[in-house]
Amino acid sequence: AALVYRGNYTGISVACSNSSFSIIRNNTVSNISWSNQEEGEIFTGIKLAGGKIDCYNNTIGSQTQRSKILSTSTYPNHAYLYGISVNPPTEQSRQDTFLVRRNSIGGVKLQRDATNYAETYFSCIYGKVNRSYLSIANNILGSLTVPGSIESVIQGEEFKGVYVVVNDTLGQPNSANPLKFYV
Repeated sequence: AALVYRGNYTGISVACSNSSFSIIRNNTVSNISWSNQEEGEIFTGIKLAGGKIDCYNNTIGSQTQRSKILSTSTYPNHAYLYGISVNPPTEQSRQDTFLVRRNSIGGVKLQRDATNYAETYFSCIYGKVNRSYLSIANNILGSLTVPGSIESVIQGEEFKGVYVVVNDTLGQPNSANPLKFYV
């Protein structure tokens, strides 16, 4: 049976030291029916919250089946669904490193409970970084074998494969304050 959950949900959350790599690999977040209760609630499969992290070979949803993550908007304002979220703190002295590679995100279905409820903003990989090194490579968004692996049953849902916001509130990039983003 599927896990049924309402409200903010995070499958795996990691915040660690940035002195050596912490490895997040071979995990599956799947078979979940999620709905929002209030404005701005978030479903996150894997959250990378800071440190030096190598996140690879993880599955959010499924590569072989549809609707393994079912998101139902049940509130008149927006909900957010992120397969993998990279969202470190914005401490001035901190410089994080994130490698997001060889992960698969698919088997996701977005729907509304009623016509007056707002859409879900969905990003397979979402990043909001500052003073960080972020590399996103060789991920599968959707499925190579299952048509409609990422599905919205109504118009108006917003889908972004990889969505990264680079906030440099600490000054412009330079040798002392590098901002690096690679896809």
